[in-house]
Formats: sequence, C-alpha cells, structure tokens
Amino acid sequence: MTHSYGEQHSDLSMRDGMTTVNGTLLIQNNPDYNYLRILRSFPSIPENTLTASPTDIERYKEKLAIINEQLYDCEEAEKEKQRIRDNKSVPFDLEKLNKIDAAQKEWEEIYDQYTAITMPLAENELDILHQWREGIDSLIKLNEPLNYELVELRSQPASTGNQQRKKQLEQQIYHNRLKFHKEVDERNRKNLQKMLQEYEKLATIVEKLDNFMVDGYRIASGSVGLTALRDLYQSMLRTYSYNVEAEGAMSPFDAVQEMNKMFQRKSKDTP
Repeated sequence: MTHSYGEQHSDLSMRDGMTTVNGTLLIQNNPDYNYLRILRSFPSIPENTLTASPTDIERYKEKLAIINEQLYDCEEAEKEKQRIRDNKSVPFDLEKLNKIDAAQKEWEEIYDQYTAITMPLAENELDILHQWREGIDSLIKLNEPLNYELVELRSQPASTGNQQRKKQLEQQIYHNRLKFHKEVDERNRKNLQKMLQEYEKLATIVEKLDNFMVDGYRIASGSVGLTALRDLYQSMLRTYSYNVEAEGAMSPFDAVQEMNKMFQRKSKDTP
C-alpha cells in the first residue's frame, strides 16, 4: 500500500502506547513516539525542486520544522528513559549474561537487515554530493569566460549591441547552470522519494530493534527508530540543495559534513 505523505494513514491507530499496523500489534516504548506516525507526517517531495521560488522553499522548511520539534520532544523523552535504565544495576548472573550475549547477536542480525536498507540510500546520497562537488568546478570553469565578458560589458556605456550581447551571455550562463543543476537535482529527488518508501518498510524491523528485551533488560541503548527518523529529516533538509535559483536551503558542502556526522552516529549506535 502506497502512503501519501503529510496525511494520517487510515490503517495506523494508537492506544495506550500500542500501535496497530495492518492488524499487527506493535509495542511502543513511548506513547508520544510512533515511528510510522512521524514518518507519515513528513511532507512529500515537491514536484518542482529545480526552479522553485524562495517562498516555496520556505513553506517546505516550515513543514520540516514541525517534524524537527516532534523528533526533539521524542529524543528528550528517550534520553530520560535511557538515563533511568542506565541507573538500574544488572545483577551479575552468568546464565543471564549468556542469555543477553546470545540476544545481542540476534539483535545485531536484525540490525544488519536495517543497514541493508539504509546504507545504500546514504551511500547514494554521498555519491550525489560528490558529483556536485566535482561538477561545480567544471561549471565554474565553463562560465568563467562568459562572466568575465559580462562584467566587461557592464562597465561599458549602454548600447543596443551591448544589451543584446549581455542578454545572450546571461542566458548562456543560466543555461549552463540549469543543465548541471537539473542532473544532480533529479538524482537527489529520486533518492529522497526512495528514502520515504524504504523507511516505511523499516517499521517492523525498527520495532524489533527498539523493543528487543531479555528478562527485562533492553538490548538497544537508544532508539533506532528515532535515529532513523532524524537521519531522514537531515536528508529532507537537502530537498532544495540543488535548486538553480536559490541554491538550496542547505549548501551541499555543509551537507557533506552532516552526512559525515550521520555515519558517525550510525557507527556509535551499532553495538
């Protein structure tokens, strides 16, 4: 079933910290945190990200800001729950420790299923960023002589010939930019759309990882689901990064740093 993002899905219901998805009962750690509910409140990828106006970009950012607030509240609640768990002592019991060790291995096998879905998407995102970094140098070199000529013409007295040539140069510079931006923007759009689809498939895996317990001891140190949603949010901030008019809400170079932070978080979250 394909979900339309930004709307509440009819097969998703919550009661007393429980979620029913297609008839399957899933246990929630935090009644305020619901992976699918938050995921499905993400705005859909706009049809025009290449030449959208600053106003359109700002409206999209406002929608993401609501997601950010939801995630922050859930993350703070999760930190408090984790603090309480950390303060509880685990009795040294060889049999119990063996059970926890076995469960840890099983948890890691499930986590491998999670990374099998998320890592290719993240790697593709990095590849798009690298394409941008390499291509922007070529674009600058391509437009450099045109820009020099344009600056020279602007310093000269106005004439019909000069005005026509300036218009030609401006159109060519814009055309070169548009061609380059369009290719990268299209790749980015497709990857973001795939992210929304693939993260929906993660629901069952996330529930298993976040609620995997042995004799009351929780295997996961933190919420995998919240980490996934936070990573998705960071990716969605780059929806307009290759917009030819506004140059994006986040510069691609800043985005590289964010991606590096994301990989660092993933490595820390992996036990």
